Amino acid sequence: GGAHHVALAAVLDVARAPGAEDRGGASRSASRDHGRRGAAAVRVGVGPAAGVAATARAVRRGASGGGAGGGHVAGRGGGEGRVVRDVQQGVGPADEPVPALDGGHEPVGPAAAAGFRVADDGVLHGGSGDPDAEHGDHDDPPGLRAGRVQARVGLVNFALCYGFMPLLGLALGKAFRLEPAIVAGMVLVGSINGGQASNLCTYIARGNVALSVLMTTATTIGAIFMTPFLCQRYLGAVVPVDALGIVISTLQVVLGPIVLGMALNLGAPRLVAAVKPVTPLVGVVSTCLLVASSVGQVAGPIKQAGLALQIPIFLIHFLGGVLGYWLSRLIGFEETTCRTMAIETSMKSSAFGFLLAKLHFGEFLARVPSAVSVVWMALVGSSLAVAWRFIPVDDQPKPKPQ
Repeated sequence: GGAHHVALAAVLDVARAPGAEDRGGASRSASRDHGRRGAAAVRVGVGPAAGVAATARAVRRGASGGGAGGGHVAGRGGGEGRVVRDVQQGVGPADEPVPALDGGHEPVGPAAAAGFRVADDGVLHGGSGDPDAEHGDHDDPPGLRAGRVQARVGLVNFALCYGFMPLLGLALGKAFRLEPAIVAGMVLVGSINGGQASNLCTYIARGNVALSVLMTTATTIGAIFMTPFLCQRYLGAVVPVDALGIVISTLQVVLGPIVLGMALNLGAPRLVAAVKPVTPLVGVVSTCLLVASSVGQVAGPIKQAGLALQIPIFLIHFLGGVLGYWLSRLIGFEETTCRTMAIETSMKSSAFGFLLAKLHFGEFLARVPSAVSVVWMALVGSSLAVAWRFIPVDDQPKPKPQ
């Protein structure tokens, strides 16, 4: 507590220094202009020892720097000059009230003062990259803010997976004038959950792997009720669809392994630890066999369809990734989140779609798009991942315009 007040005194003493008031006409003009708008409230957080010194040095540089590189000068109606500097180095662990420059009190601490920056108008803004922080919601615990951001990201991904992608498949099928059974397969590709391979691609792309796993898990569980509903909603009048059978198969393929894995982890942890080193190899081999089996069973129709089928299937995954990325950018998510969203939206569990089409769709051709999608999904997702691997991630907050 004492260190906080020592640093605050240093900040105010330097800000009130006589030289800070008389830097020339430009500084006095800026002081009068800021005085008309009222003094800027600044949250100053300092830690012991090094934090005190760093804060004082930052302010002294601002007071003596003058023009470029100097501090922003803000004053009251009486013309009292004050230098507002970024005091990010001095963030302290406590959330105790500290007098602000306008005479009020502001909470200080990790939740309130982390990542501040000074904008061109002399007002200190949050710079954590979190939209809530940008709007001044600094009093929430960091964990709560992060949870809210992840919840918004998950909802956007769920909406893209089960809202946009099925409609995109339907639109592309109609635009390319494909047979009704093929169109049904296109809608099915858009209506299934995200693929587990997206987690690996997210890692390669320098995305948020934990968020990718969360998204995949959410859409996988959502497939239990969303995939049957969407298939019946969009395809019930196009091709025969066994909605109840889709529900049962989804429970078996999606929920069954989750329950089995949790039970083994709880009941036989030693067995799980013993087989865990070989499970990645088993997963890779199983995926290759699924892809080969899916494509091999419909090789004839794939050859006959030619590019008229390949192009729309490619576009499902490519356009899904493009929309996922740019929509996230428009919302204001960080670059790592945007990359994760793009990959999660683009990559679908196409082998699962092939299984559903084979078991519960009355038309043989309905399984063809899923078989082609298995290949294009992997190509598009891995291409995005490799391209982003060589592009640095810039999640630094952008300065706000005047």
